[in-house]
Amino acid sequence: MNIFEIKGSWTDGLVLDWHRLYRRDDPRRQSGDESRTELGQMVYDLKFNNDFTKVGILAMELARAIESRGYDPSIVAHIPPSRVRPRQPAEELAREVAILLCRDFIPDLFYRTGVGKQVKFLEGRDERRAVLAADLRLGNRQLDTYTKVLLVDDVISTGTSFEIAAQLLRNSGRVQEIYVVAATRGD
Repeated sequence: MNIFEIKGSWTDGLVLDWHRLYRRDDPRRQSGDESRTELGQMVYDLKFNNDFTKVGILAMELARAIESRGYDPSIVAHIPPSRVRPRQPAEELAREVAILLCRDFIPDLFYRTGVGKQVKFLEGRDERRAVLAADLRLGNRQLDTYTKVLLVDDVISTGTSFEIAAQLLRNSGRVQEIYVVAATRGD
């Protein structure tokens, strides 16, 4: 595991590891080597092979990292995905993290309007930002003043989903701190 910090419009954020062993500009990756890190393989199995047995392991690692950083969220939520699945990996992961941290899980803190495309197919931060800004909304759930929110995702690329979600939370005027965590980061 290679935990690293992610900076943005949130209070603090972390990712447990890279999704792949090699970055895009690495010759091994350019020659077709799609090798994943151990956690990257777990996330891949969870998302694309429906192996929900990986949720517990990933959630435990996230909970350990969250506690070691001193994050003290009031609630845990996830970014709703742009792709519809019978079971949503990020939602299951966030739910398990909430259980491990003994915090409330709010599955409907955000919702999508359905006007956007699947984010992973969009090129560049600006296009992602435009689509997500049109698509992602804060739900009708009333937040207590000074709520501390932990946003959980399985894999991130640019962090734009976290950026838009953090902006929505800040604009609500009721959120004191926003923490973001993801199991892996793509490139």
